[in-house]
Amino acid sequence: MILVNGAFFEGNKAELDFSDRGLMLGDGLFETLPVLGGEIFMRDVHLDRLERGLGVLGFSVARSRLESDLAVMVPRALDGYGILRLTVTRGGGSRGLLPPIGPKPTVIVTLTSYSPSVVFEPTTLAVSTIRRNQYSPVSRLKSLAYLDNILALREAGERGARDALMLNGAGNVTSTTVANLFAIFRSELVTPPLADGLIDGVTRGLVLSHAREMGVTAVERSIPAGELKDADCVFLTNSARFIQPVSRIDSTVYSYDLRSRIEASYSLREICNRYLTRA
Repeated sequence: MILVNGAFFEGNKAELDFSDRGLMLGDGLFETLPVLGGEIFMRDVHLDRLERGLGVLGFSVARSRLESDLAVMVPRALDGYGILRLTVTRGGGSRGLLPPIGPKPTVIVTLTSYSPSVVFEPTTLAVSTIRRNQYSPVSRLKSLAYLDNILALREAGERGARDALMLNGAGNVTSTTVANLFAIFRSELVTPPLADGLIDGVTRGLVLSHAREMGVTAVERSIPAGELKDADCVFLTNSARFIQPVSRIDSTVYSYDLRSRIEASYSLREICNRYLTRA
């Protein structure tokens, strides 16, 4: 189901202005929001991030409009569970790169089904040859420009992995194509800093805020790719998969029991239970 500027369309087809800069130039942002038990999980945090990103791009959309469009889709989620994708573009424009004065943004909301089985499902990574540009502001935005990620994911698949680990120009770990990355080194929970060229994930923030409950100290610092070989475990976070252990990065294998760490945190355990209700 698709909602485009307040108009409903069934299936996967909708009317769209072919001068839309989101379609032609990737000029826009998106958010992925899980619906859990009939509620949008962490809605305000997602919208706060979207608003900050739109500020970087130089246009805005009324918060009330975004909230309203999301709200009308929630009751249509099967059994109260689903994934909403909120896409905001600058809207139509003339040919060329220069943004129009007084843009009329396009707001698109899609709803798809959701399977909690992806939570805690182990995954494998291959270090990509494609690098993220830590100096680009786009590296820290949920932008529509995902070609680097697509190419990296295809490369990982050709090497027998399910996702790609992307480094920056300095050779430090950033993220995978769709998730933030954490590593546990004994009593430290380490994740790369935003300055290394990664998105400030909503679930990333949750894990950092509850690190003490897991019995570890949270640290944001650069992680040279080779250092991951010495990690006790590596795991990923995003808003759909929540927490996903990594069983292998190239030839390095991990067998750490991450679930026991999560069980030690009351808050994270309760959040996991919301994700796993339908599992």
